[in-house]
Amino acid sequence: MTENFYAAPQAELELPPRLPADLRSNKATRGARLGAVLIDSVILFALVLVTALAAGLGRGVGKGLAPALPGVIVFCVAGLALLIGNIVLLSRFGQTLGKRAMSIAIVRTDGSRCDLWRILVLRIFLVRAIAFVPFVGILFSLVDTLMIFGEERRCVHDYMADTIVVHT
Repeated sequence: MTENFYAAPQAELELPPRLPADLRSNKATRGARLGAVLIDSVILFALVLVTALAAGLGRGVGKGLAPALPGVIVFCVAGLALLIGNIVLLSRFGQTLGKRAMSIAIVRTDGSRCDLWRILVLRIFLVRAIAFVPFVGILFSLVDTLMIFGEERRCVHDYMADTIVVHT
């Protein structure tokens, strides 16, 4: 058999699976991810509501800063506690309070533990920064959210940080 000198080169390609088999079957459901976001949002809303009540916003306008000072202090202390608590949970378990309640966690696509910088910078800060860009931010936020309905069940921020959310 003679070889055709002008034929395109042939190669056997074996493509790796997108995710390890155990992660593909253990991906968090859309409902679990939505539930985690809702729980985190309710916690944040409760924090704002409690501090607004502590500030005594119903006491009337024009009474100066003094009536609002307890609310500002409560907000700062509670907000700092919530932030530190979520950072500790993210660094140790890849979870926020909402994710912990829904038994889901953030891991790398190879199944390894996700570094805190990857979660904070690539999944949170960069996404929030892009969201503030006029016109582009709205479109990006919409696409980021709607990507959850894809086959992989990963949002744009998951692809940016090379992460996946799985059941624990």
